[in-house]
Amino acid sequence: MSVSKSHSIKAAPNQSLVRGEVVAIRPEPDGYGLTIDLAIMESENVDDLPNFTRDAIGQTLSCFLSDSDVTLRPGDRIEAKVTYRGGPGGGRYNLLPDDIKKL
Repeated sequence: MSVSKSHSIKAAPNQSLVRGEVVAIRPEPDGYGLTIDLAIMESENVDDLPNFTRDAIGQTLSCFLSDSDVTLRPGDRIEAKVTYRGGPGGGRYNLLPDDIKKL
């Protein structure tokens, strides 16, 4: 008899401080939150956590933003903390709503 075990590997705790320009904003299909397309201009380490956005400078990342008091528009330049959450089946970048500043 063979026993199969399912292992779920999640992304290691990580965080980056990025500066970029909002390219597009789309509501999530389920009505909760937004997808923010952010052109990454700079990426810095946060404490000693892995920085998953370091190689994204010059690229546009699609980031989830939960409902928040932050009002963003295409063309806004922002500084924000970003974390990647996911596992083997996929994942996404998340903007941390309490750490978004317009520049």
